[in-house]
Amino acid sequence: MKKIFVNLTVLAMLTFGSVAVMAQEQVAEAVVAEAQEVVTDADPSVPADNGSTDAEQTKTVSSESGLSTSTTSAQPTPAQEQQGSSWSFWIMMIAIFVIFYFFMIRPQQKKQKELQKQRDALKKGDRVISAGGIYGIIKEVNETTFLIEVAKDVVIKMDKGSIYVAADDVHQAQEVADKK
Repeated sequence: MKKIFVNLTVLAMLTFGSVAVMAQEQVAEAVVAEAQEVVTDADPSVPADNGSTDAEQTKTVSSESGLSTSTTSAQPTPAQEQQGSSWSFWIMMIAIFVIFYFFMIRPQQKKQKELQKQRDALKKGDRVISAGGIYGIIKEVNETTFLIEVAKDVVIKMDKGSIYVAADDVHQAQEVADKK
């Protein structure tokens, strides 16, 4: 169980790490754009549009400002990058939920159902153990409680939620089922 939890934690960190890298790239692009505006504003001799592409202007600005970014002319817009990171975030969140459901929630629900079946099947004369470790024999079954004899003429009333089938009875029942 620990190994699964560690794997899920690593998966979550990788997911959020990729989101952080995308955010860093967006910040770098914003810094380059801001530097481009500053250079254009500071040098009036630079025409606003001299026929060069955005990629060439970005390379010029980044070399002048000392920032290093890699740009291509077919680079997606920030809106497209945001859309892609949004989808990948939701896909990873759904995947993490599915993993948690199948490896943690569903098995626990199965155990609870099995335990409830065992409690419903208990009858007078069955050996049981309480959540506190008291061994006894069921003397009476009520709707929500059992009367359990723990010693000769010592009967205690216990809630059904705190009673489990005694381990010896479980082993005997499995042996009987295996023989059939």
